[in-house]
Amino acid sequence: MTPLNPDSLVQKTNELKDSISNKISTIKPSDNYDDIDRNMQYIQEIQKKNNEKKKKDAMMRILIGAGFLVILIIGLRRKRKPKAE
Repeated sequence: MTPLNPDSLVQKTNELKDSISNKISTIKPSDNYDDIDRNMQYIQEIQKKNNEKKKKDAMMRILIGAGFLVILIIGLRRKRKPKAE
């Protein structure tokens, strides 16, 4: 094992820092904003579709409930035939 030289450690650290800085500087912030905007629009579309589906399902349940209520009222209003004795 070779002993570590503090100067070489500082040099390696600076090289790594510079390489990271170069990679970060090559990334265009506008690309990230475009991706974020596209993702947000996609999420909003999915939410709209889900809300429309929930609204449609709720209306169907209300209509089915109203139909059963009408059937119940009709059934309760019918007069029963008197039993023949």
